[in-house]
Amino acid sequence: MKNILKVWLRKNQQNRDSTEFTTRVMVKGVKGMSDIVDELVNEGITVDRETALDLISRFNRKSADLVLSGVQCE
Repeated sequence: MKNILKVWLRKNQQNRDSTEFTTRVMVKGVKGMSDIVDELVNEGITVDRETALDLISRFNRKSADLVLSGVQCE
């Protein structure tokens, strides 16, 4: 399936340039980390749900800690 990002396109009211526009993504729903892990489990991920949630939580905490200490993460 092809992914298509749909956006609203509006003239930029902050600028006098008539050719400048702003965009806003059309949101189709909201998914949290648990929902995404559930989708990975349904796709056949080889680790259990709790392990995946723990790993992602730890990764997010460590990434945020490193960024706040001045480390650039790639």
